[in-house]
Parts: sequence; structure tokens; C-alpha cells
Amino acid sequence: MADITVDDYITGQPGHYHDGLNRMRAFIQGNVPAGTQEKISYMVPCYKYLYSLVGFGVTKKHISFYTMSPKLLTTLKEELKGIDYSGSTLHFALDGPFPEPLLEKIIRLRIHENEARAIAKNK
Repeated sequence: MADITVDDYITGQPGHYHDGLNRMRAFIQGNVPAGTQEKISYMVPCYKYLYSLVGFGVTKKHISFYTMSPKLLTTLKEELKGIDYSGSTLHFALDGPFPEPLLEKIIRLRIHENEARAIAKNK
């Protein structure tokens, strides 16, 4: 079985998901450090910077943003008001805007978490 790419993942979804998935992908790519790997993990697009960083995908009615850190969202409760989320996953309407400042903040926090984890591991 050939490895699936993120392009394969997106084109393999129903057409009405494509725009939102491409917007989410471009947003994430624009906010991760150089050298971050884009790959399919757990059957969804994910980004690896030292360790798993963030990912995205679809549900029946949403574009989902995976923070890969359930603990992180507990620290952002005020900023998550009005956003549908569960566990470590945020859910957005297919055609709606994404809360870019919040997603950018989450990506930055995840970068710092991964860097701290790498430093601690190397001590």
C-alpha cells in the first residue's frame, strides 16, 4: 500500500471540504517553523516539529484542528468561548472563518511545549 499524502487526503474528501481543508493547511504551514514535517498520522494531516505539533481533518459537519495537547485547551477556556471543541480538538464550520489569532497562539504554545520537552529529554 502506497503512503497517502496530504494532497491525497484532501482530494479524497467530498468536494465541499476542499476549500476549508486547503485554507487550514495553508494557515498551519504559514505558522510552523521551517523544517516542520507534514505527514499523515492517525489517518489525518499532521505536522511534526520535534514531536507531533498540530493536525487537521474533517468530521461529518466540520473542519477539525487537532492541538495534540488536551492539557493546553484547559488553559485557554476563556479564549475558547463560542468555539466548539472536545478533548484536544477544535471544530469549525466548513465555510466559516477560522479564529486565526487563537490558532496562531495554539501553534506557538505547542512549539514551546515541544521545545521544552526536547530540552528536558536531552538533559
